[in-house]
Amino acid sequence: MRNRVCFSVLAASMTLLLTGCDHATTTAGPVTPPDPKLATAHVSPNEATIVIPVGRRSSWHWHNATTLNGRREYQWEVAMPAGAFGFSLFKPDGETEKQGQLKELLEAGQASVWEGTEPGSGQMVVGAPVIATAGADGASVIITLFNGDQLRKLFAQKPPTIELVTRAPGLNDQRYTIPVTYAGK
Repeated sequence: MRNRVCFSVLAASMTLLLTGCDHATTTAGPVTPPDPKLATAHVSPNEATIVIPVGRRSSWHWHNATTLNGRREYQWEVAMPAGAFGFSLFKPDGETEKQGQLKELLEAGQASVWEGTEPGSGQMVVGAPVIATAGADGASVIITLFNGDQLRKLFAQKPPTIELVTRAPGLNDQRYTIPVTYAGK
């Protein structure tokens, strides 16, 4: 009996200690992990809509104390040979930790388009028509690239697949390929 009591006290103490030491991981951890099989990509002449599963969390945390200034915390992006587009959130210098819903996290970051300039590098396209929104399910990010030069350049060859790149605190970075459906096919 005494051993059970000691073990219970030890377990409770460890839980409190871990919660205090690893706040970003324990409080921001996914309630449900992202499922890559739920990702979709639909392209029409007027827009590309990519749904990236991100998992469900009771609260999202960004600008974490454990993240170095200037480092990327979140990335949900479409990577293609001619460039990339999607969402990213970097921790600005001196920023304090924030928490909230997925929509608020997306408002704190940026949606961007990158044109490939040479292997392994690129240039951001200023004013590109791209947005990132939270899915109605609360467990996905929808990246929409609207009609414009970037849409035509990236999808001119109608690639049958695209690569998704995901990064979030407490999760392993992922890269996976999904099929693309085109309007009229």
